[in-house]
Order: sequence, then C-alpha cells, then structure tokens
Amino acid sequence: MTGVTFYHRTDAARAILDGGFRDATGSYMFARITLTGVWLADQPLDSNEGAKGNDLLEVTMPDEMDLSGFEIVGDNAGYREWCVPAALINRHGTVRQVGPAEEDEISWQRQAAAFRARPELLAEILDVAGDHASGRLLALAQEIL
Repeated sequence: MTGVTFYHRTDAARAILDGGFRDATGSYMFARITLTGVWLADQPLDSNEGAKGNDLLEVTMPDEMDLSGFEIVGDNAGYREWCVPAALINRHGTVRQVGPAEEDEISWQRQAAAFRARPELLAEILDVAGDHASGRLLALAQEIL
C-alpha cells in the first residue's frame, strides 16, 4: 500500500496489532484543551519528545486521506504530530511493528537528510565529536562537506 507514513510509540504494540488502536483522552500538556485520539508523528519520537513506550508502530494511511484537521500545530520542534481518531486509523490504515534495527535506520536517514539541508550543523557536530565521531557520520561528512 502506498500512502503517507506515520509513527506511534507504545508499550501495547501486540494489543494494537491484534485488536486495533483505542482512543485515549487527555490534555497532553495543553492548558484547557482536551484531545481524544491516537498520537501519530511524521517521524519516530521517543521520551525526549514526550512519547512513551519501547515499541514503535508504523501507520500508513492512504494518500487521499486528509488528516490536516487532526494536525497539532505546535512549537515547530522539527517534527509534526496528529491526534487522529482510532476508528479512522483502524478502518483505513495499515499498521506494522518496526524493529530496533529498522528504527535506527529510519532515524539515521532523517538525520542525514537534515544534515544535507544544513551542512553547517554537521560541521559543528564533527567539531564537537572530534575523534569520537562515528564512521557513518564521517562518511556522510565526506559526501556533503
């Protein structure tokens, strides 16, 4: 299935894969606003961004599905988020679990794309890392710097 890919962090991957998503309700750090749905992001998030859980699910929604009304427009933290009704995801989405190695690769590809867009950030990181920079990071530097 082609479509738009989202990610959801959880400790309930097996239950979701077996029975579908369930809506959750909360304020989620928004004063005076309560949201109900399933949190999706355009990239894998972790505890640094407030996502909880050890499992990562990939959710693919059809290209023609307009989720713009569910997008949470925030502080431009470098990623986008949506709070989508579970029924919509369960009806139209395809869900699969992402393994740790694949999650690492997804994260690396996003970092590499960011560095290609702003090479000065890569140069700064290399300056700080010095001899501790990974081989993968050094290879990327050779490619784009």
